[in-house]
Amino acid sequence: MSGNLDQHEAFKVPLATFETLLNDLRSDKATWDVQSFRKSIYDYANLLKAHLSEEIDTIRPAVLKAKITREQLAAHEQETDKYFIANTSLTKDPQIFFINVIVRGINSVLYYSGQVEPGTSSYKSFLGYTNEVLVYLHKHHLFEEERYFPFLESHLGAGTMSGNVDEHEAFKEPLAAFETLLNDLRSEKATWNVETFRKSIYDFSNLLKVHLSEEIDTLRPAVLKAKITREQFDAFQSESKKYFIANTSLVKDPQFLFINGDGVNGAWFPPLPGPISFVSKALLWHLHSDWWQFGSCDKNMHVKPEFAAYEPVKEK
Repeated sequence: MSGNLDQHEAFKVPLATFETLLNDLRSDKATWDVQSFRKSIYDYANLLKAHLSEEIDTIRPAVLKAKITREQLAAHEQETDKYFIANTSLTKDPQIFFINVIVRGINSVLYYSGQVEPGTSSYKSFLGYTNEVLVYLHKHHLFEEERYFPFLESHLGAGTMSGNVDEHEAFKEPLAAFETLLNDLRSEKATWNVETFRKSIYDFSNLLKVHLSEEIDTLRPAVLKAKITREQFDAFQSESKKYFIANTSLVKDPQFLFINGDGVNGAWFPPLPGPISFVSKALLWHLHSDWWQFGSCDKNMHVKPEFAAYEPVKEK
């Protein structure tokens, strides 16, 4: 990889020059000139483009598979989880977008349940994807109950979030029933019936829909800003990073967020640094690519046409 490292060094100077120009413009030390601005970008971007092109050739799956086993790659990813999560930006509250991801995940399962046939490879992949929707839902609610709700109550007042916790309890039973059905389908203990499958989803998702709607009202910026300072919120987000380090899988979580993300209303979401986005899409995507085909979006968070009608409308 010495060639890649040399290329990193090659564009450091022009990149630093552009950063200096940008900082000078932001502090009014420099005068805006679009041609100078663009030239400064091209000075480093042309070198970066050549570097990325060669880097992609280096990390193509066929090249890596010839030298690196799946076990070695998985072990490496466990080690790098801490690095990537520690460098993830959480300065914007992503909770509303996480809620949208849940809604898109459930919508996609309902839609594609009518497109698969039992006994096929796509059917097994679909059930694997459906399991990831549930894994994500559990992670979201566990974070809320262990971290987010206690934080909010400490500032908004005791009992403020008790209604939300009660709503979590209300749909646990029908959610568990759906999980049992899904596990039985995956182990072939149950026979596929799309109507039974969808009904089991509706049994918990109708309750979940009410809960998420009320939760959004609780998390409105105007409500939070009235009780929580920026410093308090940033301190909470810093603490939350430790939680995410312990509960994030780089071979599944970023990919799930991309295929159910929101490139229209939240282009910054998910709040991941460039390197992790690149690795997630270019290197780790193929590990479960058969699952990710069932998302509401493609890997670049472009909503698929069949789901456009169900997209949330941004409030004015």
